[in-house]
Amino acid sequence: MHSPNNKFLLLAALFVAFALAPATYAQKTEDGKNVNVINTPKVLNANDSNIFQEFRVDNNFNDAQKVFTYTVPAGKRLVIEYVSVTATIGAGEKVRAFVRGGNGFTEAIHPIVMNYQVTVSSNDVFVGSQPLKLYAEPGTSVVVLVSRRDAANTGAVSPNAGLESSITGYLVDVPQ
Repeated sequence: MHSPNNKFLLLAALFVAFALAPATYAQKTEDGKNVNVINTPKVLNANDSNIFQEFRVDNNFNDAQKVFTYTVPAGKRLVIEYVSVTATIGAGEKVRAFVRGGNGFTEAIHPIVMNYQVTVSSNDVFVGSQPLKLYAEPGTSVVVLVSRRDAANTGAVSPNAGLESSITGYLVDVPQ
């Protein structure tokens, strides 16, 4: 049978083992800066001109596809951290969304998972949002593409659907 003293010694030994284990820290450069910056969020304040937060809306969406375009300013790289889409479409219709952007030569395409929320006045509401890290170079465009199909996949879609899209991130100066 185990005595209380043996349990205490085992507990004390475990405590000492964890207390003496070397800690792991982010690597530092010679000037002391963290080199693991990809995982370090950029801190912005409300007056920062580098905040990029734009919103697009189409309350008269009558087509099967819509493209919202966001243009990256000259001399800046856009770092996108969050994308969201809301689609209010005819009951039974299906919807999908993507965000696409890049450096002008190659583009990354990221799907945005659209989830059904509720039916309001014979329209289904879908919402999708995606945290991500997408980089777009100066003068290029980032697009959010939303497409929809009727339940029977005939190509007919209901009139007067509504779409909203927003992109949030920040701008980084690019050396000329």
